[in-house]
Amino acid sequence: DEFSYESNVRADRAWKSGVFVKESIPVGNLTQDEGIRVSDPSVLGKLKPAFGPNGVLTAGNSSQLSDGASALVLASEEAVDEMSLKPLARITGYNQSSLPPRDFVETPIPCTRQFLEKQGKKIDYYDLVEHNEAFSIASIIVRNNLGVAGDRFNINGGAVAIGHPLGNSGSRIIVTLLNALNESKMKTGLATICHGGGGAHTMSIEIV
Repeated sequence: DEFSYESNVRADRAWKSGVFVKESIPVGNLTQDEGIRVSDPSVLGKLKPAFGPNGVLTAGNSSQLSDGASALVLASEEAVDEMSLKPLARITGYNQSSLPPRDFVETPIPCTRQFLEKQGKKIDYYDLVEHNEAFSIASIIVRNNLGVAGDRFNINGGAVAIGHPLGNSGSRIIVTLLNALNESKMKTGLATICHGGGGAHTMSIEIV
């Protein structure tokens, strides 16, 4: 619940400070996310479990059913040179892996560890880390097991606050990471996401 509260506080701050404005496009009269809920943490603790009488997942610490869309424009190095494009960032690595579907929220951990081993990097090499907050507990598990400091992890909140439109969140966290790096004047970032089939994806980017 405390993690969920902090995610909402960070997302609310990102909207009010104009950070999220730089990565979003208004649709009609809708100019920003509608799901941010900055409520008292004690209120979150009183919500009923969503998936069983003894569970810890509630509507307050889980991502919301949401609509949304995002887009990325990808280009090869040759295309960038040929068309004189000015890229925002460069993809520096990618990995995917899977666990049994029941363990899907944990899959970003081995996926990212495999990625780091292939890249020959430590997690601290990356200035910022973005993880899709399907559930608060999922992000807590990933953050703690990978050893990411809280002030480098989902610094503008995440899906618990702004929503998790299925099929959209993977590209959305890349856009959010890119924007956060630019706003923070940082260079390297890592994003990771799980999906319900048991798989996960990890990607790193670098501002150019």
